Amino acid sequence: MQPGSEFWDIFFDEVDSHLESLTQELSQLEKAPANQEIIKEIFRIVHTVKGMAATIGFHSLAKLCHKMEET
Repeated sequence: MQPGSEFWDIFFDEVDSHLESLTQELSQLEKAPANQEIIKEIFRIVHTVKGMAATIGFHSLAKLCHKMEET
């Protein structure tokens, strides 16, 4: 995928949105560390970013997300 392509821009817009959500969820998790719904939402966000990263060819990011899912 080439920088500046339509998919490149979409990827970064989407990831930015997901990272904002992830930040909010992590903040909530600090307040309620045993809340399984928050943990599930964090997992969904990371899983989505992993798939998007793999699709666009950002394999290092996909690998990082995969590691996050394992822990």
